[in-house]
Amino acid sequence: MIHTPSRCSAAAEEISRWLQTGIEVGPSVQQFVRSAFTDASPSEMAALLARESGCEKDSLLDLLFFPDETLQISLEKRIGTETFEDRDEPVIVRLVVHQNPEAEIRFPEEDRRVSVPVPDYLVANLVRRLRLSRRLDAHLSDVLAANLPASAVPGIRVKIRHADLPPNPVVTAFLCRFFETLPCHEKHFSTCLGFLLSFVGELAHDIDMEKALVDKRHKLAAQVTKANAFHDRLQKTNMETMMLAGHKAPAIDLDRTREIIGIIDRLIHTFFDRSASIGDRHENHFTLDGPDNLEELDNLFRLLS
Repeated sequence: MIHTPSRCSAAAEEISRWLQTGIEVGPSVQQFVRSAFTDASPSEMAALLARESGCEKDSLLDLLFFPDETLQISLEKRIGTETFEDRDEPVIVRLVVHQNPEAEIRFPEEDRRVSVPVPDYLVANLVRRLRLSRRLDAHLSDVLAANLPASAVPGIRVKIRHADLPPNPVVTAFLCRFFETLPCHEKHFSTCLGFLLSFVGELAHDIDMEKALVDKRHKLAAQVTKANAFHDRLQKTNMETMMLAGHKAPAIDLDRTREIIGIIDRLIHTFFDRSASIGDRHENHFTLDGPDNLEELDNLFRLLS
């Protein structure tokens, strides 16, 4: 008899439990159906799921069975710091498939439910997307356990597991400092962490975190300055004239870009004990409190221009 590692059995049990609990059709699925078929009503989706086959049904099922945060956090609580390997994935898939799983799809708007069998390929996709074999740095795991409330650790581990973190000691050390320094109940903790996990995936191996953050900030500030200049010109003319003159509309989300600059300011001020603005010559900085600070932001953009 082939021995099944306990970690694989635990993961398979959690996945099976998630499938048995059922899946609620949320806004993202409704948006998919609306964009593909214009009709996102529960009746239309139920009819689509009832088809024997078809690429539309396959796409919808793939979206429905994408592992949500509920499954990922429950798994993280169950497996703890277990170390999975790539070869564990087919074992977990086999254990789940062996139970001939069915899942109940719930449509809350009309209190409608549809039971659908879960084919092998969907189970395989689901397990692969959980990234169980992606290991967290041991020291970083210890820092999370020591500095975060136990209830917050599984969710943070999920975020790190799904981030494309480079195997870089500089990045790991900075993340450890982040969790040691910034309390998770702090107002902007989640926003800063989300940016940081995305940002470090862009970095080269040999990096200076402070310089990388400052460079990113100046690049974004320059983009905002350019966007502001474009909109100022647009007030004096029209889009056709601007396009004929070779001026293209900047493809950036100004509000989001300003928010990111504020995040970088906060990180540099917290971890490098200095202003995040131009060198150390100016005290101007961005905050993360939203539209009330747009005048403050525009003052700094003028300094950068």
